[in-house]
Amino acid sequence: FSNLTAVVCTLNSESSLERCLISLVEIVDFIIVVDGGSSDSTLVIANKYADLLLHDSGSGLGEARGLGLAHVETDYILNSGADNVLGIEVVSKMLKILESTPIVYGVSCQTVVEELGYLSQVSNRIWRTRFSSGYSQMVGTPNIFRTKQLRKFGYSKSRGWSDDEEVCIRMYQEEKALFEIIDGELYLNLEENQQK
Repeated sequence: FSNLTAVVCTLNSESSLERCLISLVEIVDFIIVVDGGSSDSTLVIANKYADLLLHDSGSGLGEARGLGLAHVETDYILNSGADNVLGIEVVSKMLKILESTPIVYGVSCQTVVEELGYLSQVSNRIWRTRFSSGYSQMVGTPNIFRTKQLRKFGYSKSRGWSDDEEVCIRMYQEEKALFEIIDGELYLNLEENQQK
């Protein structure tokens, strides 16, 4: 999609980043990786796929996302975790909702941890309950926002993590924004992380 830029924030993400970026290369025209000071091979992997590699101070996800957002030139921004694997069908569905529903400021999808055992099953149940499909007051990662609307609110630099919730709350409080979670799925690749 030529009107969509992906921003992926990383910190020692070598075990999952390549699979994430390969999935994004098929979907977006431009990929920005914002790294918080990785000491593994994350930067080598990022350089193979990213159109732009930025470095932040490593003080938190809010600052990293804000740095990536400042370099987005497209109408829409896709925020993806370094362990997210997305398909074109899911991203297409997310974009269609934003293009056709002005009151929806952001869209995300169901998260599924690839089945590795009991912990994966529990995580999947929790995410399906907390982030069920339909209208919502917040979205999680990955998500797609209209770039102009997200820039208006920006990410809080004070947020070390869970920045999506914070920006969604402000959007709702100030403009009664709605968000939507679609029934499409993304996959988290945790296999290598769990083996370490």
